[in-house]
Amino acid sequence: LIEQVVKLALTKFLDARTSNHWPIAFPGSTERFVVDTPVMVGQVGLNVPADTNGIIRTQLLGQVGFYILSEDIFAPIIQIDVMRGYLTTDPIIHTTYVQYQPSQVQSQSVSFVAADYNVPPPPTGLLVYTMYVTALVLDMGRTGPECFNASVYTD
Repeated sequence: LIEQVVKLALTKFLDARTSNHWPIAFPGSTERFVVDTPVMVGQVGLNVPADTNGIIRTQLLGQVGFYILSEDIFAPIIQIDVMRGYLTTDPIIHTTYVQYQPSQVQSQSVSFVAADYNVPPPPTGLLVYTMYVTALVLDMGRTGPECFNASVYTD
C-alpha cells in the first residue's frame, strides 16, 4: 500500500525548453519598441504526448532587458504577457506590468516566474508558450537579454 501511495505522489518530468535572444546587432544600436504593439520576444514548444495522464503543469521563467531612452513627462511602463499558444489572442497565462520614474533613463531588466496548472494535453503533442513585450510609452529600446524558459510536469 505504501509503495502505491509513493508511486501516486511522484511527479514526472516531461520536457524543458529555453528561448534566448539578444536583439542588439551592432554596438551602440538600439532597436525601439513600437508603442502599444506587442512584440514576440520568446517562444518555446514543449513535447507533451496527447495521451498524457494526470494533471499537467508548466513552470515558466523569463527575463527582458530594455533601455529607457529619454526622460519624459510620462512614467515608462513595460508589459510582459505569456500566452499558451502562438498569438496574442491565445489564453493569457501571465501578465507583468512594471512602471518606472520618468527620470530613470537607463538600462532596466524585468524577471518573472509563472505557472500554468491543469493544462489540457495538446492534441498535436506540442505545447507552445509565447512571451510578448509591449511598451506603453515612447522611447523604450529593446536591448536584451530576452530569456524564456519552460518546464512541464505531470503526476
